[in-house]
Amino acid sequence: MKRILYVLMFVVAAVAMYAEKAVVNPESMIENTQEGAEARILKLCRWYIDNPTYQDSELRQKVAAEILVYAINTKDFSLTLGEPVTGLLELSPGHSGMEDLLMVYFAGETIYCLEHNLKKNNAASYAYSMECVMNYYAQKPEHPIASLNKYLNMDPMKRMEVFEALYNK
Repeated sequence: MKRILYVLMFVVAAVAMYAEKAVVNPESMIENTQEGAEARILKLCRWYIDNPTYQDSELRQKVAAEILVYAINTKDFSLTLGEPVTGLLELSPGHSGMEDLLMVYFAGETIYCLEHNLKKNNAASYAYSMECVMNYYAQKPEHPIASLNKYLNMDPMKRMEVFEALYNK
């Protein structure tokens, strides 16, 4: 319960930090066309996940803000953070670098829920999102999260099965 409270505080802090940059027009990243909000957010989520080493941190913050604002305000689906997420990502106050992994997780959940018309995240969306986190984490030069390290060298299909099993515990 205490960990979930910490996660909730972390999410609120992240939203507050990114909220002032919530109006995003990522210059050359995505053309500002007449696409719907869903298509735009899918592009932003994929960009955020696929570019872990992108150097423009201000642009990453703007994209993260838009993803968070969409995920919080959408009526299309709702996301629930539970023990499977908080345990594996070792979310706790003062643990630096977690906001990026948490954003990758949110982006993955958003992609999966939108593409599969889910009203609420589930074991499959969790497994997909954690696979996004693992791919992102693997590209980082350091791997300080002990709970994730045991999954780094695992076959991706096996890892997805393990993540679904963890969610269903």
